[in-house]
Amino acid sequence: MKSLFFKSLLLLSIPMLLQSQITEKSNLANISLQHSNTTSNPNYITIVDNDCSSMADFLPNQWGISTSQFVSTGGSITDSPNRLLSSGTFSPLQLEQEIDLTSVTAAFVEFKAKWELQKFFDYVQFDVLPEGAPSFNGWEAQHGLHTKLSPVAGTQFQPLGEPIYNLVQSDWVQEKIDLSKYIGQKIHIRFYIAALTYVGGRTDGFYFDDLKVKVLPDPDGNTNNTITLLEDDCNSLDNFIIDDHGQWGVDTSRFLSPIGSIHDTPMSDLQNATHTKIEFKQSIDLTSVNDAYAEFYFINYMYPHSWDEFVQFQVKLENEPDGDWEALSGINTRPAPAPGNEPWQKAGAPLYGGVVSNWIHEKVDLSKFDGQKIHIRFLRGGRKPHTGNRGFAFDNFKVKGSLKNKQLNTLNNNALLSSTEETLRVYPNPTSDYIIINSSIKDSFFITIKNAQGQKIKTISTTNNSIKINVSSFANGIYFISIQTSKTQRSIKFLKQ
Repeated sequence: MKSLFFKSLLLLSIPMLLQSQITEKSNLANISLQHSNTTSNPNYITIVDNDCSSMADFLPNQWGISTSQFVSTGGSITDSPNRLLSSGTFSPLQLEQEIDLTSVTAAFVEFKAKWELQKFFDYVQFDVLPEGAPSFNGWEAQHGLHTKLSPVAGTQFQPLGEPIYNLVQSDWVQEKIDLSKYIGQKIHIRFYIAALTYVGGRTDGFYFDDLKVKVLPDPDGNTNNTITLLEDDCNSLDNFIIDDHGQWGVDTSRFLSPIGSIHDTPMSDLQNATHTKIEFKQSIDLTSVNDAYAEFYFINYMYPHSWDEFVQFQVKLENEPDGDWEALSGINTRPAPAPGNEPWQKAGAPLYGGVVSNWIHEKVDLSKFDGQKIHIRFLRGGRKPHTGNRGFAFDNFKVKGSLKNKQLNTLNNNALLSSTEETLRVYPNPTSDYIIINSSIKDSFFITIKNAQGQKIKTISTTNNSIKINVSSFANGIYFISIQTSKTQRSIKFLKQ
């Protein structure tokens, strides 16, 4: 079922059975129309359910939690917590989770919102990034029940003719946005606020609460559970192997998420005629997933008109240790020109090169390796020296996939996660000094703990199916723990007291 937005007159032809006392010229009022195919259909499932009491599920940004304005207990999310909106604000807030609409027949997003924005100078948009679109300019503004089109004349600050939230909505309203045009794709969503100036005083900005995405599964398909198989925030080299020529290191001056990124030459110049490689220590197990992919953010400072400098994303099968590394294409790679520049490049090989001065989101398809175990590395090639402020850096690296035919049942509080093969428990909750994670089977575990502001506090990678984590040094408050295995993923809340 698709929710449609009409701007023209809607004519309905409705068969009616009139009672005998109703004649041709009778006045009819208070007519109520209903149809059975609505979004309250019990077959809809919720694939995003965020109560907006924490920033843990959003990419780092200047938005934050308001504990004074909210619908559901705990708070709402606002562009300028504890202060009025500042002039010169340009701030996106992106949900970290990718939304999979590949096996659904209908989809929509809903949330509650209120706002106070200057008429001609401020606006908020709800944007969607379609699959394959560049993250720097591919976002598409969406119509909702409470958006209005920005005027085609009278303002130079707002995007002309696009749907925006503007003016004043002092009471909470229920917003709903149709996502049907993106069925069959995987998308990202975000809020974007712009405040360019103010006249007659500053305003309070935009608030939203209880964000949900609901879908109607395709009865002939299946809705997969996307899990994260590898996650690295790139603020240390602990999870990497660097070759003998390697100059790779942590760059604390340029990063997307605190406190650094991985840079090919953070402190020195790249040497002539050098190939340097950085490889993840962990092999990535794709045996239990479909549609695997890697995603990360990167910036490039290489010679813009030369292919003497380049970077490749490469993969090798674990069961072929002597096999060749295969260079893979991503959204932002481009092929090396023919006839190539051997031995530096092979003609047509996918490369990163040139200049990308702002962080850009990259996605690399790994689905050809589904069902296998792989290794991943970056290869940096160059035969011209460059100063330390040039080169290639990446941040927020992840590998994800959709579970094969797994039905995950989750319970709250006791943190019990079960599938047909595995039981995963986290306790005690609340706790004062430690938490214990127990699994019924052996597996590789990647554990991330974040605070209520979304800041990463601790990461652990282990193959031990029983682990005790000391949290006694944590400040009292709410924390979120993400536990990922090759078969399951679970994010739960625990209280340190």
